Amino acid sequence: MEFSRQELTELWANSLTFTQTAQDTFRDDLEPADTEDTIADKNYAAYRKLNIALCEGRYFAIGFAEPKRFGDLAFAIPAEAWLPDPTGFRIIDWPDVLERWSYDGFGFCAVRIATTERHLAKTGGRDTLKHFLEDAIQRMAREGKFDISKSQNSHFDAVRRNAADRYPLHKDEILNANNRTVGKYLSPIFNDLKRHQE
Repeated sequence: MEFSRQELTELWANSLTFTQTAQDTFRDDLEPADTEDTIADKNYAAYRKLNIALCEGRYFAIGFAEPKRFGDLAFAIPAEAWLPDPTGFRIIDWPDVLERWSYDGFGFCAVRIATTERHLAKTGGRDTLKHFLEDAIQRMAREGKFDISKSQNSHFDAVRRNAADRYPLHKDEILNANNRTVGKYLSPIFNDLKRHQE
């Protein structure tokens, strides 16, 4: 996987922070919690899972040389930068881990996380399209980007674009997903949104 620094910068613009990626992808849906400790524990577990995925190369991080200046281009942060150090996983040093990371004497800032070709390899190949579309749909629903006064078919292109922006390595496959496939994953969420508006 080789990207020019210009391509990395464009990919960075469509990627999420460490915290967002961990919580969106690895944290179980939170039940109402009696204490903040319960939420913190789940967040910490999600951060650890993302750390492992970064070490395994299923995700990779993109950041800028610190200090970031206007017009700078992004760098890919090596997977080995995420290996836990002998004293334990550096998430305990937060908030630095959320936006900044250092490796081999080099400081990165504005760190964001992107997926790789190996992402979700355990799903057996084409099932990854299901994840890409569902991820886009759930994100769009949380952000209020569905107009339930319109048909769900009118949202298909927006779902494809959103997923392709988030997973550019799979852009062609996502943009070529047929309407029936997109509808299969959009329908339950879209219908649920409509029920809650009635």
